[in-house]
Amino acid sequence: MKPINPVILVLLCIITLLYTACNNSVEFTRVIEGRVCLQPDSCFYYEERVLVKNIPQNDVEQSKIMIAYFDSVGLSLNELLKKPEIKYYYMNFYKSTYATRRYFVKMNGIPKKEHDTYNGNETDLGYIYMGRCVGDSTKWKIKIGRNLGTADNYDWQGADIESVFLQNECVPNWDDANKNNDLVKYYMELKNKKL
Repeated sequence: MKPINPVILVLLCIITLLYTACNNSVEFTRVIEGRVCLQPDSCFYYEERVLVKNIPQNDVEQSKIMIAYFDSVGLSLNELLKKPEIKYYYMNFYKSTYATRRYFVKMNGIPKKEHDTYNGNETDLGYIYMGRCVGDSTKWKIKIGRNLGTADNYDWQGADIESVFLQNECVPNWDDANKNNDLVKYYMELKNKKL
């Protein structure tokens, strides 16, 4: 057998590295549920689900990617102020896997099969939440929650969540007290770029 030319071997390594780097870019699939009605006369939630492919493993980078995506495509405060009936807005993030894609397709009207379930600890990444302040519906609080993945089988009330307010107009002087938090600074930088 003839030995492989070292130049060809180096070229193959470079091509493989480039292919891997290009295929590791973060991809999003947005599933908008819209208004969620707890009862026929109480449609005050608005919800979106986002499936994320190739999410970084680093916790801070994961949070920043969720914040950046929310900031770029999520409903803005101005849009929500025009919808006074919406009190809460959730953008939930999940790893894009075969199971999550099947599960959320089912939620869009396609019947679910018996085996279409997913493990929340492995696939739920977290959420961004916006809620109106009690007593002043023109002010908002915005929070990011990240699933730590350490709880046993759970529903969202039982998940181990690390959460940080990114903005809180409900509490006087909140901005001053939290301006040194890295995620708050990142969110404010994104917000200020839009102004």
